[in-house]
Amino acid sequence: MRSAVGMRTLPLTAAVLLAAVPPALGETWPAPAHDPANTARSGAVSAQRAALLPGWPLTGLHATDVLEGSAGPELLTGSGLPLLVNRTGTYRAVRTVVGLDAIGPDDRRYAFRDFGNRVAAYTPSGALLWVSPTVELGPEASGRTIVPAPDGTVYVTGTEGVAALEGATGAVRWTDRFGFEQQNALAVAPDGTVIFGREGGDPPHALVARRPDGSLRWTAAADGGVVHIAVAPDGGVVVAQDRATAAGGAAIRAYGADGTARWSVPTGLTVPSRPAIGADGTVYVTVNRAIIVGGEIATTGTLLAIAPDGTARWSLPGRWSADGPVVGGDGLVYAGGSPLTAVRPDGAVAWRVPGRAPMAPVAIGGDGTLYARFLGQARVFAAPASTLFAFAGPGAPSLRLLPPPRGALLASVQLSSTRIRTAGRVSLCTRVGRCSPSAPLGATITIRLAREAAVTAVVRRAGSRTVVAGLTRRMIPGTNWRALSDLRVLVPRGARALPPGRYVLSVRAVAGRARSAAAPIAFTVVGGRAIPAG
Repeated sequence: MRSAVGMRTLPLTAAVLLAAVPPALGETWPAPAHDPANTARSGAVSAQRAALLPGWPLTGLHATDVLEGSAGPELLTGSGLPLLVNRTGTYRAVRTVVGLDAIGPDDRRYAFRDFGNRVAAYTPSGALLWVSPTVELGPEASGRTIVPAPDGTVYVTGTEGVAALEGATGAVRWTDRFGFEQQNALAVAPDGTVIFGREGGDPPHALVARRPDGSLRWTAAADGGVVHIAVAPDGGVVVAQDRATAAGGAAIRAYGADGTARWSVPTGLTVPSRPAIGADGTVYVTVNRAIIVGGEIATTGTLLAIAPDGTARWSLPGRWSADGPVVGGDGLVYAGGSPLTAVRPDGAVAWRVPGRAPMAPVAIGGDGTLYARFLGQARVFAAPASTLFAFAGPGAPSLRLLPPPRGALLASVQLSSTRIRTAGRVSLCTRVGRCSPSAPLGATITIRLAREAAVTAVVRRAGSRTVVAGLTRRMIPGTNWRALSDLRVLVPRGARALPPGRYVLSVRAVAGRARSAAAPIAFTVVGGRAIPAG
């Protein structure tokens, strides 16, 4: 559990940490939308309340996604090296597969090479199996996706088409060149049919279904650009289309397994999310309208639940994210926004994250852990964009997130680690790949506020009044998180980092005439770079 120097800790609801058990492969999360069908649905029952696993959140990772193989969750970081973490948020290992993009149903790893023009396949331990020939799918490497199908075929998308690779050798089986509205608009049905959106040609927008051998199964006209695709349990196809109505709004449409149109639901809004599909075929999707709040871009919209026959079951207004919901094994729907919200299948809210910290669900692990990431598009920032959260599943030890306090403006401050050695990130690791299993991946400052306030955090040398690092940010009511490395903005010009020694972290908050300060927290830098200069 985190150190409690200079604060009172959040209550611990279970005294014993459960050992991490690798999930069965059938319960892994190998792709950003859970499976090749893009259902965003897990068989694992997930978080029943807004409570984090002890040791979370993690900050300073620059994590972009979470995939899960048979060995557990892998965080995809800005360094290109996926990191394996324990349930307590501590580092376990570093994967050798640089730039990991997908995990196959057989636990193989896949990554782009040569600026996205080639694909490499690896064993779970990182041994290279094959590298594909060059696959020209457009000039843009960003936004490309790899989708390993259950039959072994590996599909690749780009700005100018789709390619199918042989799973055993990486040889190109077939390609379909066209313009993509959205590069990741591709899903694989349980029978192996691959469905994708196509731009250009006649009709200008279309949905295309091909068999694994590349032969055309069907084509269906689409009234607007296809931005997301998911496949329902009965083989039906659900798509989110932008600019699909006369008013320019988004529509959610369903097609049969043979491509025949089933139903269409106009939303009156734009920015449709990836649909999630429940076990009973219910479609969950958020649709938003961009607004300006306090000079920042925010969103307001609706979380929709659409029955398999296209009728509306319920809707829930809110400030939702465009990332798309995920669904747990008990049917609980987790929708991102300000705040992250869990909704029961009947539309009743099960819980919300206290405060307005904007988060989006990423994945549900095989053990029921709900992973979420901080969103950087809110009016005020509660955490750095690299913050990653792990909400505890049933039976796991947990730390409940508390609502904004009623007392002092600044109720508590906590630093997750007070003995720091790092190279490039705040951590007890000397560098990535050389770290004991008990070491956290980042030092996190946790700040709890009664209401929105301007918060200043500064670092001084022990026994000195001179500020050597710090920052000031507006923060929202409730719990806020910052990486200790974020305080680099006031490191003196020309200094690369804080040298080893004893330091003191001080935090104060101001809201109108109210002022509050927390007890100083001492920490030690024992080597490396604790707060690198920007």
